[in-house]
Amino acid sequence: MLVEFTVENYASFKDRTTLSAETGARLRKLKDTNTFFEKKPALLKSLLLFGPNGSGKSQLINALMTMASHVVNPTHAVTDKLRYNPFLFSDETKSADTFFEIKIETKNKIYTYSLSYNRTL
Repeated sequence: MLVEFTVENYASFKDRTTLSAETGARLRKLKDTNTFFEKKPALLKSLLLFGPNGSGKSQLINALMTMASHVVNPTHAVTDKLRYNPFLFSDETKSADTFFEIKIETKNKIYTYSLSYNRTL
């Protein structure tokens, strides 16, 4: 089960951004029906992404799919290049590392997996 997904320097995300499924203090309505309380930390049963056009909803999903693709379909050689799509509206990020991190919960344990790469790695 997804606990958190973090992305930095990917497509429209310049700064580190985290999507969290942890139940927050601000959740009041439907907390009893939309929370897995037996999980530690307590996790939401569902997440909704909404916002205006161009706010990065699709890019967040693309980032998650890109990370999954890098993990599930690894390169054949260590010198093979990964799909690199940095934030291009800043000179400092055009060649900086793209960072992905995912935290998942399974069998009451939390595992963290992260990767960082750039155009030359």
